[in-house]
Amino acid sequence: MLKCRVLTMKVLKTIIASPEDLASRYLPQMLHSGLFIPQYTRLSVGEDVCVWCQIRSHSAEVHVLGTVYWVRHRSGHKTQDLVPGAGIGFKAGQLEQVRFLERVISGKAAPFLRRRSPRTPLLSPWRCQLASPGST
Repeated sequence: MLKCRVLTMKVLKTIIASPEDLASRYLPQMLHSGLFIPQYTRLSVGEDVCVWCQIRSHSAEVHVLGTVYWVRHRSGHKTQDLVPGAGIGFKAGQLEQVRFLERVISGKAAPFLRRRSPRTPLLSPWRCQLASPGST
């Protein structure tokens, strides 16, 4: 009998307008790379999340599992222009998604045919359950 482990995690939706926007938010220095997610919701360091990236310039969507590495709750001194958000480090096993993001940044990924993006009637972040074969 197949045993599955059920994970409950927040889904963070982020909209990326262009390859330049993605490059400014991409965090290659993390172990499996990562992404800065500007957000105003409560996240905890170490929390597992699913990042739902809508890349408008390429009419693409990418879902990547990650962990919150750090959180910036508010901007710093008034002279600094820092956006609240979180640094999400991608989990191992997300190589295909990470390579696609890197191709978008480098300009090597061709845009997909334009289509109307799906409308999700839920507010971000929302929780999902993922079943993973293997350990219980």
